[in-house]
Amino acid sequence: MKHLNRYKVFETLNSRGSKSLTESEVREIVTKNCKVWLSDVMDNVLYRSQRNMGPFVYTDARGTYRGSIEDVHLHVVLMDNLECWKDYPKYSEAIIGLSDDRPSYGDTLYEMVPFDNIKIGVCPSATIWESFSKHGHEFGQYIWATNHFLDLCDIDGNSWEQPDGGTIETRLKELGVDEINNCDGCIFLYIMERELGEGDYNGEDCFNFIKDFLFNPEKRGFSIHNYDESFDIPDGRQIWCSGPVVLLEQESAPEDYTKEWFKE
Repeated sequence: MKHLNRYKVFETLNSRGSKSLTESEVREIVTKNCKVWLSDVMDNVLYRSQRNMGPFVYTDARGTYRGSIEDVHLHVVLMDNLECWKDYPKYSEAIIGLSDDRPSYGDTLYEMVPFDNIKIGVCPSATIWESFSKHGHEFGQYIWATNHFLDLCDIDGNSWEQPDGGTIETRLKELGVDEINNCDGCIFLYIMERELGEGDYNGEDCFNFIKDFLFNPEKRGFSIHNYDESFDIPDGRQIWCSGPVVLLEQESAPEDYTKEWFKE
């Protein structure tokens, strides 16, 4: 598919895979690559807040890297490396948006115009952090708890590949029951026993609980969608994709750059 390669009009993009566009460039790109967005059946509107790069922006984040807004990057690491996330866009290469126009990070609101048929991940809540919690409103409950547990096990939650060898998975699976019991009282084990019942758990049990429950997309209510004419998601959800997308600034003159303008 054409959009699997970065758009040929650009020789260079910035470190986040973005470039400001002229009117002629944005019209050419959207009319050729964003036919779903231009169609009359597409009612869902996606937004992104970021620094102002002018009225039109092209973004393709594949091959770039984004960490977390917090100091803990565990969810980014797990979403990039656990098998259960393999069909989703890589979160470390994510272009973040929302399915409504509430302000988020950044000072300028843009409408997101995805290229046809790209994959879009959809969170069950308004932020990724709220999505990793029992009720969807405790900010990062499962992220903080798991990261603290891994720290007690001398495992770096901010990197899949561990500095002294192995991965989060292999290092955790090496731990026996006694070593896990040394972490008794931590919130992670409390959550695990609340969900699975009390027991003598080893490191492999703990890793399976991470991948099959705490950070499993199906268990947490995440979904993945192709951006086609059937695309339909609820309001108030964080979404992410790797791109390509075009961004249309909404604050200066949104009425000037409607679908009809592109069709002229």
